[in-house]
Amino acid sequence: MYCSARYQEVQPVAEECLRVATAAGNSELMRTSLLYLEQIAAAQGHYDEAVWRGRELVIMARRDRFGRSTGQALGYLCISLICLGELDEALTVAREANAFHAQNGTLWDCLDVFALLAFKRGRVTDAAQARGRADAVAIRRGARREPNAERVRADVLALLRQALPAEELGRLLAQGAQLSDEDAAQLALAD
Repeated sequence: MYCSARYQEVQPVAEECLRVATAAGNSELMRTSLLYLEQIAAAQGHYDEAVWRGRELVIMARRDRFGRSTGQALGYLCISLICLGELDEALTVAREANAFHAQNGTLWDCLDVFALLAFKRGRVTDAAQARGRADAVAIRRGARREPNAERVRADVLALLRQALPAEELGRLLAQGAQLSDEDAAQLALAD
């Protein structure tokens, strides 16, 4: 979602879109509206609401077989679960997101989230390597991260800078940049 930081202005519009889409039975507009509402809640730090909306979005994406959107919804849900400290559920959701993104060739899109989860689970080295791969791919693709994903990216880097000496962090980020998306995800989501 690429909306401005003026979430309070966007939220009523997204809520109205959801009401209209629900009344009309338009599942695509319902999905988009839920996505916006979930992202707005997360951006405002309302993670309980973001998880609730995220779970609705995942159910809808699975039911309507939205494919790539299912992986995206799982990734966003994972972020909010991590922020709530629900790491076991976040790991389960991340592993499912991993499968969807690997199938669709978009695994790189979740590597920052996987890195944050690895860090929160005490896997600092794996987090640094996954973060290194995420940055390498984003630079190569010229990818623009949406606001919540950019926040995750910045949070992971800040946490890694606190946990590791600069030289070691640089070495791990460089090692991670050389990994495949699949290898970086496997490291971050390992037991």
